[in-house]
Amino acid sequence: MKKFIVLLVTVICCFSGCKKPIQGCTDIYADNYNALAEILESNSCQYSVGLGLWWDLETSTKMRQNGITALSFYFDGRFVDSKAASTYWSSAPSPSSCIYYKKNIGVNSQDLIEFKVLDQKDNVLWEGKRLISAKDAEYAIRLYWE
Repeated sequence: MKKFIVLLVTVICCFSGCKKPIQGCTDIYADNYNALAEILESNSCQYSVGLGLWWDLETSTKMRQNGITALSFYFDGRFVDSKAASTYWSSAPSPSSCIYYKKNIGVNSQDLIEFKVLDQKDNVLWEGKRLISAKDAEYAIRLYWE
């Protein structure tokens, strides 16, 4: 009789719309956001942030006037890209449309990205840090020649 009652309850739940709530990441700023999720699983959200670097014609011209021909870009201590100093942007680009670095930060909702720009002789031209939140997702820094 017990087996019959368990079977009957199971069948009723299956056909009456009983369903297990969908678990997942309910934070819209997460990389793995699930619009159908009803319950936030502990540490289920995964985040990433990005940082872009760019410069305009004026900075490009001043670099070349000072004998700088090439730039190397390092983010969090790792080489990411290189560009000719003659490269420039005529207006502010989206962060991912310039020299760009994307960092997976796991379950953290913000993290620090460090950057360094070197010339062809490995002289440091620019360096800095930027704290970026998952809500902002990415940020672009304009490099100025002083």
